[in-house]
Amino acid sequence: MLDYLSRFWSWSYWMASYGVVFSKSVERAMIVAIVVFVVVGIVLRLERLLKNKLPEIRVLNKKLSTWFLTLAVLWAVNLFFSQTATPILGNRFWYLLWGIVGLVWLGFIVNYGLVKLPHTKNARKSREEYLKYLPKSK
Repeated sequence: MLDYLSRFWSWSYWMASYGVVFSKSVERAMIVAIVVFVVVGIVLRLERLLKNKLPEIRVLNKKLSTWFLTLAVLWAVNLFFSQTATPILGNRFWYLLWGIVGLVWLGFIVNYGLVKLPHTKNARKSREEYLKYLPKSK
C-alpha cells in the first residue's frame, strides 16, 4: 500500500508515455460517472429553459450544466485514449489536469453562487422597487 502511494507522488507515474489501461470495474465506474454527469448536465440545461425561475438561478443552472457536460466529454475522451493505450494522449497526466481544471472551474461557480448571486438578487429587487413608483412610458 505504501509503495503504491509513493508511486502516486512520483513524476514518472504521471508522465509515462503510455497511459494505464483500466480494469473492467474501474472502466465501468468511470462510464457510470460520465453518464451521470451527462444526465445531470442535460437536466440542468432543460430546467434552465423554464421561464418561471429567477434570472440569476437560470444563469447558475447554465454554468453548472456547462460544467457537468464539459467534464463528461473530457472524461469520455480521456477514457477512450486510455483504454486504447494511445501514447501521450492516454497517460495519467490528463486525468490530473482535467481534475484540477474542473475543481478551479467549480470554485468559480461556487463563488458566483455564494458571493455574486445574492448581490445581483438584491440589486434586481431594489431596481424593481425603484421602477415600481415611476410612471410607465408609452
